[in-house]
Amino acid sequence: MRCYFHLASRHESIPDSTGIEVADLVEMQRQVMQTIEELRQGVGFDEEDWRDWQLNVVDEAGNLLMAIQLDMLPAEANLHDGGSARVVTRML
Repeated sequence: MRCYFHLASRHESIPDSTGIEVADLVEMQRQVMQTIEELRQGVGFDEEDWRDWQLNVVDEAGNLLMAIQLDMLPAEANLHDGGSARVVTRML
């Protein structure tokens, strides 16, 4: 299945026009955590910078599969095991 990772805030959106192919929802969740880690490394993690930003994962039909409030993720969260992210992810 192909998933797209769109970034959105109240005032701006950054659509993912490429997407990524995943085998199942477990792999999708791993890719989401990897994407968030890459954002942190590239942009940094200051809660103010991410205020009101959300990562929306949609399928090819545009159905929302998962939404993550990026300003609610603790800076020290270990995203690779998914443990801390569980409280702020919403699987739909």
